[in-house]
Formats: sequence, C-alpha cells, structure tokens
Amino acid sequence: AEIVKDSEALATIGIEPTRPETGYGYIQIDRSQPQIRENVFPVKTFAEKPNPQTAKLFLESGEFFWNSGMFIWRADSIMRHIHDNLPDWYSGLQNIRVALDTDKEKEVAQRVFHSNKGISIDYGVMENAQDVIIIKGNFGWSDVGSWDEVWRVRDHDAQGNALEGEAITVDASDNLILAKDKMIAVLGLSKLAVVETDDVILICPLAEAQRVRDIVVALEKKNQLKYL
Repeated sequence: AEIVKDSEALATIGIEPTRPETGYGYIQIDRSQPQIRENVFPVKTFAEKPNPQTAKLFLESGEFFWNSGMFIWRADSIMRHIHDNLPDWYSGLQNIRVALDTDKEKEVAQRVFHSNKGISIDYGVMENAQDVIIIKGNFGWSDVGSWDEVWRVRDHDAQGNALEGEAITVDASDNLILAKDKMIAVLGLSKLAVVETDDVILICPLAEAQRVRDIVVALEKKNQLKYL
C-alpha cells in the first residue's frame, strides 16, 4: 500500500510462476524500464491464459508473473481510470454514491448493475492503463479454479492420490477422486480427476482439467442444460 499512497499508479500482485500453467492469466514486466524498487516492476502487458507451448515460453523468459487478481490503488486513482475507460460505469457509480444512505440506495445500485455491461477490472481498466506496476507476492498462492489445482492443494496418500468420500485405489497414483454417494474404485490409472456430483460423474486427465469448459459447450449444443 505504501508504494501507491503517494502516486497515481495502479498496482497488482504478481506470483512468480513455478510451472507452465495454462489455467492462469499472466502479466509481463517491462525490462526496458528501470525496476521501481525491490520486487516492484513496471508492467508491459497482460496476457490471457496461454496454450501449453506459450506457457512454457512465458516461464522460460523470466518476464512473466501469474496474475493473482489482487490490486492496490488509491480510490481517486481507480476512479479516474474508470472515468477514462468505462464512462458508463463511472456515471453509474456516481449515481450510487449520491443514493448512498437513502431509501433509494438498493434500487439505484440494482439499476446500475443491471443496465451496464459486465466487464472485469482487468479488461476494462488495467489493460488500458499506462501507469500499472506489479509487486512480486512473496507468499504461497493458488487459484483453485480447476481440478488439477484442487488436487495440488489437497492432502495426498502415499501414492499421491487425493481422496474424498468412499473411494478406493489399487495400483493407482496421483489421482483426484471426489466421491459423493457412490463408492468409486480406480485400478491401475494415474493422474485422473474423477468427480461425482448429484447427477454427473466427470472423468478426465488432470493435465486437461482446463478443458472442462469444452464439456460445457458440448452440453449446451445438446441442450442438456440441466447438467450445468
């Protein structure tokens, strides 16, 4: 917080990558500009979730951090950027400010949020701003947004399996098995996600867990929306 207190910079926390992860966004530091201070760098660009080959290049370059989605800024600084980049949202936020602590507060807030296009702060502001800095986060961090990440953060048995519910493995290793109502038995398989819900069982390689969205698309095409 100290570094942005006396400046208009927008700061984001970056996590030094430990593997070529395809499930996270990345932030590239700008080596053409001087380092601001220890563990603080100017930002060159934001990058979307990469394919495996690009993720490997990101890791090898030493210029990319994982985008943690954590930000630090002064209120007046972020409002200036919202004004410049998201004028409709800025106008709506001003309407909310006027309505605060009145009987219209909830009504105005709902109207503003329903009438404006949903957009993340990354897309709407950070990728367009010129005065963005990144602070290296020196702490453990994980974005538990995919089954392979769930496997990483869970406790494992001696064979590397992360188990929940009624599950048994034989000659199986490094699997994520989440059983709900049924006994799930896995024999001779490795590095799979087996996840039981009320009406669906998902089975996929952990390395391809990010492709679960492809199943969502397939279900939508088949009009099987009840499973989503």
